Amino acid sequence: MSEISIILPLYNGGKYIKHTINCVQKQTFTDWELLIVDDGSKDNGAKIAELKANSDQRIKIFYKANGGICSARNLGLQKAEGKYIAFIDQDDEPLPNMLKSLIKYIGDCDLVVAGQELNMLDEKENIIKTYIYKYGNMILNSEIEIVGFMLNKEEDASAQHVWNCLYKKTIIDNNRILFDEVFRYGLEDIMFNFEYASKCNRINKIDDIVYCYKRRIGVSTSTKINNRAFQDYKHSMTKMYDLLRGRFGNKYEAEFGGYAFRYLKNSFCNNDFSTSYRDILNKYYDFFYSLFGRDIQIARLSKNVKINIIYKVVFVLFRLKIFLPLQLIKISSKTRN
Repeated sequence: MSEISIILPLYNGGKYIKHTINCVQKQTFTDWELLIVDDGSKDNGAKIAELKANSDQRIKIFYKANGGICSARNLGLQKAEGKYIAFIDQDDEPLPNMLKSLIKYIGDCDLVVAGQELNMLDEKENIIKTYIYKYGNMILNSEIEIVGFMLNKEEDASAQHVWNCLYKKTIIDNNRILFDEVFRYGLEDIMFNFEYASKCNRINKIDDIVYCYKRRIGVSTSTKINNRAFQDYKHSMTKMYDLLRGRFGNKYEAEFGGYAFRYLKNSFCNNDFSTSYRDILNKYYDFFYSLFGRDIQIARLSKNVKINIIYKVVFVLFRLKIFLPLQLIKISSKTRN
């Protein structure tokens, strides 16, 4: 049995998959298994992966009908035999030190979150901009620190992705944590981490840069219009709120309200506005206040969650049901979440 199971969903990734597998094979920590789950690809990606698997017994390939990245990862979790779980995507670059750094810091912690590099790429694969995220080499073990991680209190994106993390399979199995297959256009990583962190007592955030995430304009899910944006937002926030209250009661209602409002803006901008702008905003308005009540104030939302001046302006206008120019909301959504 391998120490770490790496789960890699594959869908029409023939252009990238050889390089990604090569990056795994160059890991300085070698006790791993790579589970490639082909999600009904229509290109040559699976064939390329098969050739690599024929020469490396640590690589295993599974096939399924197309169902999205969540169902592919869930099959990988079902097949995984390692003590720890890591995730990578087909078109990114796990750095050679990834597994060695992650397992070095797991110890008696339930989760390790490592630093990451984000490259914004244009249509020709040219790097437009690079962001580096480091997390300060700290262990979170108090209630307020765990909640702060779940709600992205520091706005450092540390809880937003799964491929810079190392998870304990026992926690996943014992709590039956899976990727929510409702999601097809994003939010699945945030939802998984939120649920996993709600079961954690110690989280280790480290500065080591272990992964290069490549966000491609028009290709990456996060850059696309989502015609299910409102439904996904409603589903995720309802489920997250239930998880938070399930562990901590109603102590952090205001903090979660601020968190939910930040994601409301981002979700709103991902909608298909060929339908009615006013109707879409009304849906968000009615749902948000169904969760938190119509008397919620910006001061309550700001408690333990950073709400900058642009957020405050947007919230006040939103609360007054003043229908904002879309450009203002897009500007405010550029604030790092």
